[in-house]
Amino acid sequence: MVEQSDKLCGRYRKCLAIADVTILLHEFACDVAEDALKVAGVKDKCSWVAIETKRKWLDGKATNEELAAARAAARAAARAAARDKYNTWLTERVEKVLEVGSGQAVS
Repeated sequence: MVEQSDKLCGRYRKCLAIADVTILLHEFACDVAEDALKVAGVKDKCSWVAIETKRKWLDGKATNEELAAARAAARAAARAAARDKYNTWLTERVEKVLEVGSGQAVS
């Protein structure tokens, strides 16, 4: 084994324990997603419903189909929001370059 102050490396290892943490990782992902939505100030209900549905799925109270539908709805809402945001961003920049106010027609 080679050791340094911040890491170590060895040729062999001995397994001390094995655990299935699949559910724990799903729950962690839900927690992180909720925190991200809070930080981003996301009000759209589709994303929140998707996380809620995932938690229900973990408890056996939602089907795979319900989970897939919630995921698809959240993804569609996120894409639409991103598209709207960048369309607005692009429009503002084009108008600035053309020195046209947002109320004027661009030809």
